[in-house]
Amino acid sequence: MYEVYIDHDSCIGCGECKEACPEEVLDLTDYYPIVVDEEGCAGCGNCVEVCRQDAIFVNKVKEPLEAIV
Repeated sequence: MYEVYIDHDSCIGCGECKEACPEEVLDLTDYYPIVVDEEGCAGCGNCVEVCRQDAIFVNKVKEPLEAIV
């Protein structure tokens, strides 16, 4: 599972990240990207690569360990 963070203070609203995402995790609202399906993020990093402002980050989230019964 991955967590997507967008720094809206740095973002210029170009929409490149939305276009680069093959999983359609991002959408634009008022010209700025928002995460609409965080669980769908495959962690490919395409959005990070195209962001000229370094305003988007993708972090792997550790899955909770299931109790062994």
